[in-house]
Amino acid sequence: MFNFKKKKGVLESGEIKAKNFKEVVSFDLVANLPIIEVQIEGKKYKFLFDTGALSVVPISLLQELSLEVVQAIDVSDSKEQNSSAFIYNLPSLKVGNIEFCDYVVVASDFTKQLPMCCLGFDGIFGYNFLSQLVVEISYEKKEIILLDKLSHSLGFTQTPLIFDGHAGPRFEINFPFRNISFVIDTGKNDGISLAVTEELGAFKEYAKGTKEIRGLFSSSFSGAKEEEVETVYLLENFNITKNIAIKRYPVSLNDGLESLVGNSFLKNFDIILDFKKKMFYMKQLDNALLEKNFNDSFGFFLHWDETRKLYISALSNSSLASNAGLKLGDRILELDGKDTYEFTKEDYCALFLALNSDEKTYESLNRLELTIKTGSTIKRVLLKKMNTIGNK
Repeated sequence: MFNFKKKKGVLESGEIKAKNFKEVVSFDLVANLPIIEVQIEGKKYKFLFDTGALSVVPISLLQELSLEVVQAIDVSDSKEQNSSAFIYNLPSLKVGNIEFCDYVVVASDFTKQLPMCCLGFDGIFGYNFLSQLVVEISYEKKEIILLDKLSHSLGFTQTPLIFDGHAGPRFEINFPFRNISFVIDTGKNDGISLAVTEELGAFKEYAKGTKEIRGLFSSSFSGAKEEEVETVYLLENFNITKNIAIKRYPVSLNDGLESLVGNSFLKNFDIILDFKKKMFYMKQLDNALLEKNFNDSFGFFLHWDETRKLYISALSNSSLASNAGLKLGDRILELDGKDTYEFTKEDYCALFLALNSDEKTYESLNRLELTIKTGSTIKRVLLKKMNTIGNK
């Protein structure tokens, strides 16, 4: 997610020449993120469909298309990492048969950042392209429908869509102690996270469990932070309007400026974002999982670099991994019987994509054997799952 730190006027540029349109766009769900196909100057690209970010094109297009600089800006991403960037005018981008003319974009290179490069997308189709649209998203069908007017809302719960043009669209979640506004962020693959700027005392009081994750366990478009601490609260009995009740769900704290709701939560619904009339519609699916505990995890996170190859980059407190003495930076030499001594970047990407999908991985096992190198010592570790939802 990119936040735009200046006035919104420049982001209101752009025109869709078609009228009375309905464009059905299929997407691939890669690591729980929707990837669509777009065309620029007749060439096909894979773009992340991201309602929480400003639109981004690959750096290679700047010279290839001689894109015109509109102005310099300051941006911050979901990890509150600040940077400067130039905004460019993109003459044309097509999604299906819809042509978007003279919208603004920033440029970035996603091929050099782990794990972002594992996702295989070239750019971002962001919220500034959506400001004149009605957007329907079906995670079950893996379809996005782009319309210029609302076609239906029967059976949907509706709530106001808060959209000011310089950050992603927001809606309110009603907690027992107060209501909080969250960005609808389809560029976020996990669930619900709360900005640390919000008042936390009430969350701690209502939490039915907590856990802490320390190390490198997530990444943003500006790169990854080696040292992060995230606290996750298990909250109960909150709702979206009076019609959608969440019995239990993990809510994490993030160190960014915005509270966010990502695809792990959103995919429990069919959703419609009416940017024109500023309304958000949700219809709960029959198989919706709105009573969720902490993930049944071994409690360690993996990363890769040229020197250490596959290594432990983050740990959950009081987890099987931390209780077994695993430490940040321990190198994984063998994982579930597989030799990882010469693990490559490509091997890591395959593992990362599997861990962030519905594929069965070592996390689905009840017991896991590892061989690790900690300092100069090599040892074997056996982890066995236990039934717990966290520590109060």
